[in-house]
Amino acid sequence: MRDFNGGEWIVEALKLFEQSPVLRRMFYAVVIVGLLWGIAEVLPGVAQLIGVLNG
Repeated sequence: MRDFNGGEWIVEALKLFEQSPVLRRMFYAVVIVGLLWGIAEVLPGVAQLIGVLNG
């Protein structure tokens, strides 16, 4: 077993990410779900702000 330091661990993870299409798809799916969840949390506040500005 290799003893990775912090920099080596990051390099190895990036190599794995580059070589694995499944890992990339999983990462992109998590990012998209996170963005959609964040947008869903912000939308009611934006709608309320628009209502205040129009009223």
